[in-house]
Amino acid sequence: MIQPSARRPRRPLRALIALVIACLGSTALAAQGRGGGLSVFVYDADGAPLPQATVTAELSGTRQSRITDDDGRVVIPVPATGRVELEVRRIGYAPASLGVTLPVERNRVEVTLRRVAFALDTVRIRAERTFAGIVASSTTQLPIGGAEVSVLGTRVRVRTDSAGTFTLPIETQRTVTLSVTAKGFAPQVVIERIAPGQSREMLILLDIPGKVGNRMLQSQEDRGERLRWRGNDAGGVGGRELRASGARSLADALLASPSAVEKGLLFDENACLFVNGDPRPGQTISSFPTDAVALVEFYGARGDFTGSLARRWPQGQPCGSGVTRTLNPNTARWVVIWTR
Repeated sequence: MIQPSARRPRRPLRALIALVIACLGSTALAAQGRGGGLSVFVYDADGAPLPQATVTAELSGTRQSRITDDDGRVVIPVPATGRVELEVRRIGYAPASLGVTLPVERNRVEVTLRRVAFALDTVRIRAERTFAGIVASSTTQLPIGGAEVSVLGTRVRVRTDSAGTFTLPIETQRTVTLSVTAKGFAPQVVIERIAPGQSREMLILLDIPGKVGNRMLQSQEDRGERLRWRGNDAGGVGGRELRASGARSLADALLASPSAVEKGLLFDENACLFVNGDPRPGQTISSFPTDAVALVEFYGARGDFTGSLARRWPQGQPCGSGVTRTLNPNTARWVVIWTR
């Protein structure tokens, strides 16, 4: 069921300021359209937000698909007037569709999806530390059979079955970096933290290369290689863990993140910053709000064994705040932010 709603939570001033900074700092985030357009919120029957649902909007003969965030929200750029056809899909739920005539009150539409049989319902987690999941297409939400799911830095790897499902035993790691690849799809890297005795179910969506673009595809492949061959003073942290810290500044969230703390690294405003694979000379970590981040890679002075970050940094351009100082060997030199 889809219905326009008059309710729209009011944003505090600090959140609005952080949002403006994020949009200025990241063209990818700006393209996501958080500053305007039609807000689509997706919920389950109990009113809980549904992340990783695919919302497809068709207007004027053009179709575009976006994935809901942790709040079950996407923003679709739309004209002031007209009609938009919406289709919402998520594995394990019946699809929903509706035509929306613009404008709608508060530029907000709510979607409720009804649960149906889910492939993961048949998966039984037997080990104490296990990931169980399903790999699917971000565009169609159809499962992808034969996808390879591996734990970077180990020999642990499995392939999804015909229903796209997998179970993956985890040995001793606390922070686990999963690499997911499938023929005809862009590679994906997922970083999750799992405590002893925990198990985790997850949905991993893969994009088709044409949707990602050749430049972004190469950046994602470079990311996988960096994380595979990272040094002891390097690691990654997922957006979910960063947001759990409650810190609005990304630098503060990193300092509070267990995955970063266990590496013994410090973070300051002089790190060389990349956003979605592109160098950002003169830009600082704190210019990004935590809720804009999907995952972060971080590397000490010797952490990037592949050298891909050093090669891509523009010669002579300043890192971070541009303050010249002697580098602390325990301070992250390279930070790569991937927005959601």
